Amino acid sequence: MADFVAANDIQENVSILLEDYPFLKVFSKPADFDIFSESNFKILEQLGGRMLFRINFEAGPEKTVSVTPYVETGIVAEAISIYNPNKTMIEGYIKYQLVNSGILDALSDIPIITGIKEAQYERVEQNGKFLNWGDSPEFNSCICVRLNPGKKSNTSTSYHNDSTLFQILQYSKSNSTYVLGSELLFYHENDLTVTHKGIEKTAKGLTVFPEEKFGKLIHDRYELAKNMYGEIKIKNPEAPHLRFKLNNGDTMVFPDTLWKHAVINPTEKIEGNILHIELANAHKNYEANSVKVCSERLVTEQSQYDGRSIIGMFCFINDIRFMKPENFLALATFPLTGIEPKPMPIINLTKEGCKEFLTPFSDGTGCTTINGINIKSRGGKNRKKRAKRTKKPRKSRRRKTIKNPN
Repeated sequence: MADFVAANDIQENVSILLEDYPFLKVFSKPADFDIFSESNFKILEQLGGRMLFRINFEAGPEKTVSVTPYVETGIVAEAISIYNPNKTMIEGYIKYQLVNSGILDALSDIPIITGIKEAQYERVEQNGKFLNWGDSPEFNSCICVRLNPGKKSNTSTSYHNDSTLFQILQYSKSNSTYVLGSELLFYHENDLTVTHKGIEKTAKGLTVFPEEKFGKLIHDRYELAKNMYGEIKIKNPEAPHLRFKLNNGDTMVFPDTLWKHAVINPTEKIEGNILHIELANAHKNYEANSVKVCSERLVTEQSQYDGRSIIGMFCFINDIRFMKPENFLALATFPLTGIEPKPMPIINLTKEGCKEFLTPFSDGTGCTTINGINIKSRGGKNRKKRAKRTKKPRKSRRRKTIKNPN
């Protein structure tokens, strides 16, 4: 299959906010650096299964944000032997992705919980024989990112959440000018499909992200999303659905609390402009659903799946596992300074503007224009529908620390 694609089919760089909260973003790779080169990718693979990176929000007027590497598994000396010789490259990549992701202000709203105690945290052995599990000391929650590079796309194609806060996903496809991004499905009314750790149920059985754990921003935007979805569904029963075509090496960022995602599916079943999908639920079962898609958009084939690589940077709250102080590479802490985010259009949507933005992606047209920026859905024609936006002053956010009530 020849690799020809019209330039205007590719989603351009854009940052879309929902009332100042990161909602959907696409940004391009640096022109002078290839993280998908064989040597660089191999280094990330070696670190992916054994290291985390804690994000530190420092107190004070400067509000400095820094990152501290942590050895999660294996021997610390072995991790250091990989990390130190490649420190400049690893730091540069993490810094570029986090600064351009636009999620740092939102993360700073999440409270740090103190006094957490994990019942089982370390295996106690004697002469190689298991004795028991040792209790952890008290520890504080923190926000971490984990690198998850994959040379091949995942074979599971169900729509799901990963119990993360934000997904920062960079895509590449060998011998191609473009790459297909993840499938995105906005919210879903069945609470069984909301599988995040730490969620709670109200007296009426409704799912909530408790503010005392996730912060006001995540709690409020999730409630807003539920409300918007209900209002959109009154007019159209189909859930809003996005399928991006990106420049090779582009990164897509979205809140895992508001969107479900799935890998591209070369065996997808389409009838007319109806796409049949599966949604994973809390019982690890799957339920069949159908959504309308832009009938003119590029259909997924095996040729788009082959050679497609992804580097995931998963951002999450660590409040279930004690992190040993000696496993932090404190001397390797680096500030997220010295780099400016890439210039791009920033669109700040109100609730009504966001509903207007999402509706075309649930009614079959699948493409729209907001404030002169084309939001593509795999090459479909753009419908000249303009969503409203509002400009609000950005509020400075200070980190909150609360004592674990347990």
